[in-house]
Amino acid sequence: MQWNFKTLTPGDDYQGIRDGDIEVFDKTRYQSVVRETIQNSMDARLDENKPVRVNFRYFKLPKDKFPSIAAIEKHLRACKNWKKANEDDRELIRTMCSTIETSCYSCLEIADYNTIGMEVSTSFDSFAHSRNVSTKSSPGSAGSKGMGKAAYFAASYLHTIFVTSKFCETNQTLFQGICRLSSHEDKGELKNYKGYYSDDYKPVLETWKIPPPFQRTEIGTSSFILGLWPETNRQEIMEKELLNNFWLAILEGDLVVEIAGKEFNQLNLYNEVKKVFPDVLEGAHYNTNGNPRPYIESYLSKNCTREDYSDYIPLLGHVKFFLAKNENFQGRISNFRKSKMLIFKDNTKIPKGYCGVFVCEDPEGNEILKKLENATHTEWRPGNWKDGRGRLALKALKEFQDKCIKEFIGEQQGDVITVPGFDKLLNLPGLSKKKGNRENPESKKKTPKPVRIKQKPGNHTPKSFRWIRSRTIKRENSFSYVIDMNSKKDHNKIAFEILVGSDDKSSKETINISAASQGEFSENKIFLNLSKGENEVELVLEDTLKHAIRLKEIKEKYNEN
Repeated sequence: MQWNFKTLTPGDDYQGIRDGDIEVFDKTRYQSVVRETIQNSMDARLDENKPVRVNFRYFKLPKDKFPSIAAIEKHLRACKNWKKANEDDRELIRTMCSTIETSCYSCLEIADYNTIGMEVSTSFDSFAHSRNVSTKSSPGSAGSKGMGKAAYFAASYLHTIFVTSKFCETNQTLFQGICRLSSHEDKGELKNYKGYYSDDYKPVLETWKIPPPFQRTEIGTSSFILGLWPETNRQEIMEKELLNNFWLAILEGDLVVEIAGKEFNQLNLYNEVKKVFPDVLEGAHYNTNGNPRPYIESYLSKNCTREDYSDYIPLLGHVKFFLAKNENFQGRISNFRKSKMLIFKDNTKIPKGYCGVFVCEDPEGNEILKKLENATHTEWRPGNWKDGRGRLALKALKEFQDKCIKEFIGEQQGDVITVPGFDKLLNLPGLSKKKGNRENPESKKKTPKPVRIKQKPGNHTPKSFRWIRSRTIKRENSFSYVIDMNSKKDHNKIAFEILVGSDDKSSKETINISAASQGEFSENKIFLNLSKGENEVELVLEDTLKHAIRLKEIKEKYNEN
């Protein structure tokens, strides 16, 4: 077997080393490997009465025993010399090459059990030979966008993986290596960015040909990441990601995970959570660096006062909602569906001192919520699914949660308040000048002629947005500011400075940001990477006063670190 790259012909697309799908996971390599691989395994569950088991195992692959595999280094270096590679491409390739280990590759095997395995012409073809294509058809599946497979490649400085899988229905075993580099020249021919390690471009089906480190005999799939990016706190990072995202699946006996010999199961989960997370306090980046302990304790009714709610709601079917009170809870709701993988946490509905866990296991409701998710499965937004049922489903979900919250905590939840003058400052459409439900009669008296004003940089809606709107949420002892933005493009990297004070553009008073629901922040600046369509960002400032806020676009780059 050897590495095979197809020769490009006129009309074929070129591909640089910077793969957009891989870059999505580059900043969270080991977090993403845990989340995406376990999600794939849960979606392929074989026996619903037994837990899925996923084992993460590290090992070394000596280059001298597998020289045909090590030949991938030659192709990587050829990418640097490709005439169409720009300096950014070459810089990344130099970094990748400088990380190459001397005698052995560090590798990670992710092996799952009680899963169906991959079938050659359907699920494996989608995984290995397609892009942004998914064949997942299970009603409860966590993924459906076909993008998560890039997380495997992101963890490798060679962008290279191997897959061995045994399919349950035929007992057929397949094996193949896959890499995603860039277009490059080899022996005078221009080659495709994607290469396959096998006899040709098809997976190997003869088990005796599979190299010993990549063999498996049980039904299921083993994925092998070749050449791991170095990370000092790899074990800690992976454990935290597992507990934060899959605590509900483990707690209910649907999942058992082993990371480098350490097992997490239904019996030891809560104790392991307490070891990793000594208290229930959760920081500002709760959706990317969360603490599952307040949600687990709410679910188990430990150290809190809890009420359970369940109902059958329009479109989503049967749902459950657990609400709990503890003075140290941060006022957030974690949201799950049938996969029992955390989708996102919402801090817009309940005040501090409370915590919630929402679960929708209804098959029809799961299908709708899955379609409302983005490619990384971290939100439910109507903009992700154009069908009108999506908006109605989220409306029904909100009404159900609001009713339960009102019953549990009374009138302590915040009212929605429009930020004074915000739309005027940024020329924003959509916010009317109404008092109660009656129109302001002054607005009908006279319509002045339009005056053309030259706008100063930063004081207008950026060109990459259709609109920006905001509202204020009144908390128990403070305020938070929810900003809705409709982006014209995907991966919209933009930075804003948050100014407070008067409602005119002369205000330059600043108050530092203390929490943000997404993006990165420093002092009073926030750096966002927004998806196309509707996005919501919630900010909390360091003081407890209510302000008129203004967003001023700044030219600083989005924080890539």
